[in-house]
Amino acid sequence: MDFGFVVKSLSTSVKTVAELWPVKTFIVFASAVLTSMHAIAFYVFCALIILDLFTKIISLSQQRLVDIYGADSDKTHFFEAIRLKNISAARRDHYIRSSIMKHRFSGKIFLYITLTLSGVCVDYFAVNLGYAPTLTYLIWMYLAATELCSILENLQDAGYEEAGTLHHLIKDKVKYVALAVGAGSVLSNDDKKEENE
Repeated sequence: MDFGFVVKSLSTSVKTVAELWPVKTFIVFASAVLTSMHAIAFYVFCALIILDLFTKIISLSQQRLVDIYGADSDKTHFFEAIRLKNISAARRDHYIRSSIMKHRFSGKIFLYITLTLSGVCVDYFAVNLGYAPTLTYLIWMYLAATELCSILENLQDAGYEEAGTLHHLIKDKVKYVALAVGAGSVLSNDDKKEENE
């Protein structure tokens, strides 16, 4: 066995690892950040906003068809509104404006980031006082439910009437989710007080 070759190979391997440690550290750090709970919540919220914008486009396409053909025409059916040629025509006729859609998206992202950072700060403060951190989750649930309600409203406006029933059901349930999350915080805080006594 050639020990000189083995030592030379090990030496080369150690040098390669030593030279690439900043890159590997960055990759590990980036993957940890990109797969964290907060990042995944952000991705989901972005997906909901994009879906909301898409359903708003369908709704505006439907509005154009209703304005042209009347509400009772076969040409104003929901599946006509989602056809690409009708969406293009709605954009051409200025029913759909990219500047409005862009501002809706950026405004919602700004709102999400601002509220999430505020919730995280308040939760951090609450944890230091011995309370359960629930505000961030409450904010996420409220924002997601609001986006879902907006999606259902857009689908209802686009002629998909079944979305209206679900919209009212979810709108009513959002209140109960907020109360349940708040009650969970109170219950967990009471449990901690009992443990301390």
